[in-house]
Amino acid sequence: MEPDWLFLRLIDGIAAASVSSDTYVILRASGELRLLLLEGLLNRVNRERRLEIRFRVCDVMNSAYTQLILSDNPSFYSAVDALDPEMEVPPGLQSDPAVLPLDRFLALPVVKVQDRFATIRDIITYAANVSGGVHLGEPRAAEAGHQALHSVQDIGIGGGRIQVVQLRSILKVVANSLRQLVDRVRADHV
Repeated sequence: MEPDWLFLRLIDGIAAASVSSDTYVILRASGELRLLLLEGLLNRVNRERRLEIRFRVCDVMNSAYTQLILSDNPSFYSAVDALDPEMEVPPGLQSDPAVLPLDRFLALPVVKVQDRFATIRDIITYAANVSGGVHLGEPRAAEAGHQALHSVQDIGIGGGRIQVVQLRSILKVVANSLRQLVDRVRADHV
């Protein structure tokens, strides 16, 4: 299959899922994220184009508001939609946007359960490999992020299960952050 074509189709699916309220559509998009970000399609498509790929997010875990909450050692915390720098939040709750390379974006913690954190990578792999985005399976015992997500899998927040709501925010950030590459790929195929 032609990588550019697949990339464009994945981005269309990711963008559509980022505004969907359908749990199935959002979960299925975790497989698209996995293929794009974790299995190398993004790097393959960008290999010849050599664009500087960066993901623009709100650095929510380092905001004064989040630090105040985390200082009380809550048993649960999630960034939810606050990860998206285009999301409107009340004054005083916003955090400075960060522009991160892929590895730092994937390592960004977005959920805290007890003393464990789940990163963006954990959210993607849990949704894809455990929750049914690609496979329906069991969380890996060795992965603290998977264990954290599994322990709160039935918690509802923002109109859905926590990993789904957090995943939708990640989908939006990815779709917005890759606009330049999408435009370049489309221009190359006109």
